Amino acid sequence: MPTIQTLRPNVTREEAIQHFSHGLPGWLRRTTLGPLRLLADVYIPFHLFRIDISNRGRAETQILGVEAVTGLLDPYQFESIPDSATVMLIDTHNSLEPRLNEKRAAQLSIERTRRLLFGRGFFRMRDLEITATYTSETLYVPYWVGFQGSNSRARLSVMDAIRRRFEGVKVRSLLEDWLQEDGAGMA
Repeated sequence: MPTIQTLRPNVTREEAIQHFSHGLPGWLRRTTLGPLRLLADVYIPFHLFRIDISNRGRAETQILGVEAVTGLLDPYQFESIPDSATVMLIDTHNSLEPRLNEKRAAQLSIERTRRLLFGRGFFRMRDLEITATYTSETLYVPYWVGFQGSNSRARLSVMDAIRRRFEGVKVRSLLEDWLQEDGAGMA
């Protein structure tokens, strides 16, 4: 069983069950997907990069986590590299393997940062330079995965255990692909 470094979840198992099963959102989920059959914790790896931005003579630094399996998920932004108060080590089989190399992840982190900056205003950019430096850290982000359905068909619902929100098709597809791979499965 591999040991991974993960962010401490902000949602406990009991709270996740409440989110999946109770209240109006839980009722809607039960009505459309079926009852909650199983809840599992799953961990997705993110490579951490120090992003240095130079724009209009001003320097800015941020820490960005790029999903390390496909690079398709939204990045995580941090004020600083997470410390021992926000990170813990766990032993689990429910973690995806990083497949994205650091070079490609660095390119993606620069592209995403550029897109975020342009979103603030294209005309605010002048002499823009962005560099990404791999921090040599891969940090796993916890998710709660609910298997819902009736009869023999199960559907996935995924909740980010840090941001306390349900995820969309990108995360569900990533996890469905992982579950369908040979040898992968929930422990």
